[in-house]
Amino acid sequence: MTDQGDMVDQDNAFIQIQHENQHLKETILALREKMELLSFSKDQSVQEAIAASEQEILQLKAAIGALREKLEQQQILHQEQLQEAELVNRDEIHQLKEMIQALRKELETREWE
Repeated sequence: MTDQGDMVDQDNAFIQIQHENQHLKETILALREKMELLSFSKDQSVQEAIAASEQEILQLKAAIGALREKLEQQQILHQEQLQEAELVNRDEIHQLKEMIQALRKELETREWE
């Protein structure tokens, strides 16, 4: 009978090992699925971060373009104002020169009298 008892013990040990193997396989499968979900979640987070960064870059480029255009307009306006000031100064200088000539002429005329 000891042979039969040993066989039963061996069969029980074998069945227990099979159960443990099955449990380990299920655990491995569950962990693998969880790891894949985490990996997918991580990939999704990375993609969302990349998309947000790309959107921010587009907004910054638009802001830079708008600021560049405004700066160019201000430069043009400043250049126009400088030209206008130069024209006013030239006119004033011309008028002053004419006034000086007229005063000299008048002074010369008075000296001869």
